[in-house]
Amino acid sequence: PSVVGAGDARAQVDAHDGRGAGKVLADEGGDGGLDGGRRAEEEAEERAMTYLGAKWDSIDNHYKFSDGHLGSVKGYESYGKMAKTYSKLQDPVAREKMTKFYVGIQIVGTPDDCIQQMGELQRLTGSDHMVCDFSYGGMPHEQGELNMRLFADRCLPTLQRDAAFSGLALVPDASADVHEGVFAPA
Repeated sequence: PSVVGAGDARAQVDAHDGRGAGKVLADEGGDGGLDGGRRAEEEAEERAMTYLGAKWDSIDNHYKFSDGHLGSVKGYESYGKMAKTYSKLQDPVAREKMTKFYVGIQIVGTPDDCIQQMGELQRLTGSDHMVCDFSYGGMPHEQGELNMRLFADRCLPTLQRDAAFSGLALVPDASADVHEGVFAPA
């Protein structure tokens, strides 16, 4: 998970399970009231749009998807198809729409909201672990550190101790779908 700090002890966390799904979290801050929680959720959404939106650029700067060069590299043809998607990021309207979609598939809210959403993710996918990314999209180091600390202080104790998160997640039995000689990597 990755946590983004906000000025008055509010913060957000972006946590990734093994499949790349993210979490964004906002601490309710000191005032605790309903309006404080709503402000924290709005702040988490805003910060998610900022930093997860900037993540598009860091990915493209690294892989250069937008120039389409990978389309002609043997074994990377599917990456070449991403050029169309990344070229759309030049249009501000399309970029905002794509970023809203991306943020929408992340877990966003207060620590309690995020814990509940992580539980739902576990229920839907059977995931029994997470891979965390605390800083991305040009986020300042201090905010990445705050992300990590907020996740460790507010979410991790529940994930470690609550029986709902203990042991392997129950997933449907797929043994009836075994096919001889077929290899399917995880």
